[in-house]
Amino acid sequence: MSRLFITPREIDLISDLTKEVIKDVAGQKVYYYRVREDLSDVHDVYEESPDKVFDPPIEIEARAEYLPEEIRTNKFGSEEFYTINIFFHERDLIDREVEVRTGDYFSYGDVFFEITSAIIESNVYGQIEHAIGTKVTGKQARIGQIDTVPNGPTSERSDDV
Repeated sequence: MSRLFITPREIDLISDLTKEVIKDVAGQKVYYYRVREDLSDVHDVYEESPDKVFDPPIEIEARAEYLPEEIRTNKFGSEEFYTINIFFHERDLIDREVEVRTGDYFSYGDVFFEITSAIIESNVYGQIEHAIGTKVTGKQARIGQIDTVPNGPTSERSDDV
């Protein structure tokens, strides 16, 4: 029934409008770092790479939702661990030819996050071939996992706003 009233033309209009709102109104952006598995040295037994090689960061406009930090206490004191949900616009990812994968990294502000899950959100008006976006959950990366300077505005004192 919805295919009679919501044609590809309307879906393109809705997609363009939401993309414009995310880019021009929301103003939030992340820097996406893809891990190069072909260049990273992967351990034979653990299948992990302590020294990862990254592609140059890609600036992507998105919607961010910070979750309350988790406070853990150990013998050295307490630590705060951050979790964040990022909502990427599906058409923007397709236009940029970006495939969001679990295990890649992104920075938001001055904190780096590792992607722990990337799921495609609901479809548009019941049409399975059209997705709204990708919801990415990121956990704060440990120091040393990604050693680079964060891009973009990181505080109110930043000159690159």
